[in-house]
Amino acid sequence: MCPGKTDPFIEACRARCTGGTPAKNWQCYQRCLVNWPGCSTLAAVYPKYYVLTLLYAPPGCKGNTCSPSSVVYGSSSSTGTTTSIENSFTAGTSLTLSATESIKLDKEGPDIGLKHSDSFEFSATGTSGSSQTISRTGSRALTVKGDDNDGVDHQQDTFEILLNPEVVVQAQKAAKDRSGRVVKDATVIWTLSSRGATPFAYHLSVQELTMLSNSSARVADSSYPCPAVSSTPPVWTVSQDAECQQLKKLNFTHADYATILDLNPFVKTPSPTDVFAKLPNRFVATTWSWEYISRGAYCKFTDNSSISNALQSQVTSSYKTQYKMDKTDGVTLPLLGVSLANSWTWTSSASVVNTSNKSNSATATLACPSTDYTLPNGNTFLIVYWDTLYGSFLFVPASVPPNGVISRGHLTSTNTQSATRQPVELLYNGNTYRTTTDEQGNYAMYLSGVKHRKGQAMIGQLTIGNSVQPINLESAAGVKMR
Repeated sequence: MCPGKTDPFIEACRARCTGGTPAKNWQCYQRCLVNWPGCSTLAAVYPKYYVLTLLYAPPGCKGNTCSPSSVVYGSSSSTGTTTSIENSFTAGTSLTLSATESIKLDKEGPDIGLKHSDSFEFSATGTSGSSQTISRTGSRALTVKGDDNDGVDHQQDTFEILLNPEVVVQAQKAAKDRSGRVVKDATVIWTLSSRGATPFAYHLSVQELTMLSNSSARVADSSYPCPAVSSTPPVWTVSQDAECQQLKKLNFTHADYATILDLNPFVKTPSPTDVFAKLPNRFVATTWSWEYISRGAYCKFTDNSSISNALQSQVTSSYKTQYKMDKTDGVTLPLLGVSLANSWTWTSSASVVNTSNKSNSATATLACPSTDYTLPNGNTFLIVYWDTLYGSFLFVPASVPPNGVISRGHLTSTNTQSATRQPVELLYNGNTYRTTTDEQGNYAMYLSGVKHRKGQAMIGQLTIGNSVQPINLESAAGVKMR
């Protein structure tokens, strides 16, 4: 009845009407087909973009004598998010998910004249109901770097954005009985893929998006001028100009840039404390911290070392957010009673792997601040948080709260082991807190959320190199180990 394929509704009628005489089977089949919603239709929707992930910049360092910071998300990282299109269709539409192929992305788009040899993949790594987890796969790593200023600059945070995604939808209208009662909801089976043979993505920093947003602020369509190419701050390169021209061809407007920027809560609310209060289920403190003070030229907390999302507390609920864009490219969809909402909406939520303890890691080189650095408002520590939505590490300068606990110590070098940047682990109250020694072998560890109880021994187990010993966290004396 449906050209080129067998309709699943008809097959369900056949399966239900078996076991009787041929005449009764036929009568049952005919009654079942009274509710037949008709043949499904297949079409494609072309949203402008899909945000694959958001990577937060590590702390920078001011001056020519500083070491650059970077975080590399490689094979041990599944940075990405879980997505659904549940709010892009009218109410009463039941969504299911079809399997999808890997999306191999080259940072090269049509007509932009840019050639890049690096490529990477984001693949469907899991499905649940109408949602699909899109995670980074493949061999190429994603890298985010700090700038040449002390502290954390969220203008250097970077979005990974898929351009010209394709959503293939197979829709079928609702089935109704003779009285008009809906006996089967309208359904949409959807698949996220890519448009054209060469999908492409851009790495766009918050600074770049802000400049694009400012350039397009007074123009409603894509006729705005791109930022002027300049080698003086704010720098805008020829390659960035080519990317801007391509985004204009894709009809990106001020509303699109503003929508993407809103996905980074630190753009409008720079205070981490305020962000965490607004989004309690999104960011979770890890057990990694460093004392954020200057240690001289070329000082590093970590040098090409692994950090993981070892979480201080269990994630009890998944964070979810939505972002909308105006009408997408493509034909008007004859979806047989199923209609698109006025705008396309992506619904993103934290994937299972992003909410699992120790499920992800990255390679980090983290610089100390320069000798010119002045502590702002008592901030003395650098705490690593985990963004459960996008699967990336967040670096937060923090002050020690009144109920916080610090463990300090010193590692003396031996003939076989340097005291510099040695891993330090403290097992206390079920958590293993982590840091590294500095250039002189000193360490200071921040235990957030641990209450200081006077008169009660706080015994932990400290591991530095090959040495393991119990320590009393209430003791003001530093720990010395070889």
